[in-house]
Amino acid sequence: MKNMNKIQPNKIRNFLTLMVITLTLFTGIQSKNASANQAFSFSPYIDLTNQGLPGKSWLPPLSNPSQSDELLFADDSGKLYRATGQKIEAEPIFDFVSHLKEYSPIRFTAIALHPNFHLLDQEGSKTIYTAHIEAFNKESTNDRLQSATEDVTYSHDAVVLEWQINNTKVNDITLTQVREVMRIATTSDAIDINHLAFNPLLKSWDEDFGLIFIALDADPAFETEPLYSGAILRINPQKFGSINYSIPPNNPFIATQEVNDEIVVLGAKKISNLLWTKYTKSNVILTHEYDDKTLMSMVALGNDLIKVPPVNNIYQSENSVISLSNQYYSGRDLTHVRNKFLILSNQADNWILESIALNQPLSPKTEVTLSNSDFSTMSKLSLHTPRENEVLLLDQSNSVIYKLTASLVKTKAPLELIPSTESVKDITLDTQDKETIYKIAIGAAIAVILLILYFIKRKYQRLFSKTKTLLRSNYARFRFDEETNKVSFYKRHQSGVDKVIPIEDIYSSEVFLNEKSIGSVTSTKGQNFNNERDKEMRRVFEEEHRHKMVDRKVRKINIKLFTNKGEEVLVCAYLREGNQRFTRETFHVVIEYVLDWQWYLSIQLHEDETPERAPKLISQKPRNRPIKAQVKSTQPPVNQQANVDTSQVAPDVAPAITPEHEVNEDLVDSLSTLVTLKEKGYLSEEEFIAAKSRILIPNNDTPTNK
Repeated sequence: MKNMNKIQPNKIRNFLTLMVITLTLFTGIQSKNASANQAFSFSPYIDLTNQGLPGKSWLPPLSNPSQSDELLFADDSGKLYRATGQKIEAEPIFDFVSHLKEYSPIRFTAIALHPNFHLLDQEGSKTIYTAHIEAFNKESTNDRLQSATEDVTYSHDAVVLEWQINNTKVNDITLTQVREVMRIATTSDAIDINHLAFNPLLKSWDEDFGLIFIALDADPAFETEPLYSGAILRINPQKFGSINYSIPPNNPFIATQEVNDEIVVLGAKKISNLLWTKYTKSNVILTHEYDDKTLMSMVALGNDLIKVPPVNNIYQSENSVISLSNQYYSGRDLTHVRNKFLILSNQADNWILESIALNQPLSPKTEVTLSNSDFSTMSKLSLHTPRENEVLLLDQSNSVIYKLTASLVKTKAPLELIPSTESVKDITLDTQDKETIYKIAIGAAIAVILLILYFIKRKYQRLFSKTKTLLRSNYARFRFDEETNKVSFYKRHQSGVDKVIPIEDIYSSEVFLNEKSIGSVTSTKGQNFNNERDKEMRRVFEEEHRHKMVDRKVRKINIKLFTNKGEEVLVCAYLREGNQRFTRETFHVVIEYVLDWQWYLSIQLHEDETPERAPKLISQKPRNRPIKAQVKSTQPPVNQQANVDTSQVAPDVAPAITPEHEVNEDLVDSLSTLVTLKEKGYLSEEEFIAAKSRILIPNNDTPTNK
């Protein structure tokens, strides 16, 4: 309130006037934008015919994670091409078939990059996976997955290979290693692996990170056989000893004898795509033809669609099977369809682009109708999102790649793509000026708001302190109960529990000191807590505590927890700026509690791997700084050391400090730590008194008990 009293009335008036003007301007812009919508069109992006590459059958394009502006294209003959920007190189940068002469002739059907493709010295670095179909070789000694029925005649093998290369940044790419991962016997070259995919939402610390999904087409003659019913397989493709791959222990059909252990979903029939969203991490969005209908189904691992038809359908065709391609859009450019599925299908003699939200299943909205003059229903079209902020349309029939673009239009009617290219161009030009004006106005409003915020920050730093926002936006403390195995979280200034999470839902805890990670415990094998990590964290904490809290220096301890339900919970356990502490507990008390928590979680996640905790040691370093106390009094100075009664300090009670005293927070922290250790039984009464004396007495002499 002292700062507020200093604000002059004219400054308040000017500030409020400026704020009203800004809000009025911003509201007007928003009202204009509210009446505008996004009109979509497909504009040519890469013309493969101009590069001398017509007539090829292309696999889905891939984004090169090592080079942000590059796309990788593979065709069914096994050649890999690179496109930089909107230009594709005429010569392939790598030829898979040239390294597999003994397997010729073959047809490539799918390709995928390992999630760690762009990371050096990581498992999966510079690793590509391909699937192809080849003639069945009865003499081959390679392990095969095949039907348990003995009277099946096989004609082909669907094969998954792993390729390790040196890099993709140069044209002179060399092969480091190639090996066979999996081989599945099939009765026709039409029964192939049409999709290889890694769940792109998983992080390196997730249990299922690096597992590859393999979609195998159904064989109409054996649709009741699990392997040939339209199955999705999931394996760890890394070599395990002499075995080419390993089976994840949480695959759902391991205990079912009649189903291959590799299978995670069966009975889907003809599969064309696998998708994941951030809202459905544990499920797969499956695009497939099922009982003469095209479906988008959300299936859980372990679903048997032979016995129970798909029930969680997001989209389905009205009548007979239609040609459909879909992607989930999570980019920034196409705001109207963000976090929605884009579905391209040929209906009523037209190609139609629809959008549908996950929370509104079976309610697609038509976004644009493509004219027959541009895209014939006989064309083979497919949607792809190799980069987060762009949607590409691959026209296999004409070897052209289009990019989905949007322009703002003011309309009340449903949006349609104008048949001719010139008309689309006219719409874009007609709305371009309006869009530019809107952008300039929004930019100006944002600039004014930023200027206001900067003014407020400079003048009234205490009112808008960034430090305090950490406590307002996150939890200020947490408590774990070893009897109920539940963790409770509290907001600042709240005595009631705001959130409760069972301990079995937490699989990771990471501790940060001043935004720097100093230790973690996760469910991954070997990521348990131990005495060495305890010692190292204490050393880091003590090193930080030795630094003086000068000026506006901030000291904070954060704990980030991850749950199996995809939640991230952040707790700001300690926060201090300069000489002001915003959290309840002192630095050393928080340290002990954080370490107790890491030990507790480690035991829950790694009971067999977590060692016995070593006894805590009390620092015996002398306190060279005396207690500073200046008392305004006419009485002669009193010997402070002689009046200290080391046996009468009550737990959790600090000496009363009047305004005339200068607070020594290090002293309070040290005393509070001693009290906590004594309450937990780590110190006897004699040890407690001796340690307290060393802190309170200015010199290093310990009083002798007589």
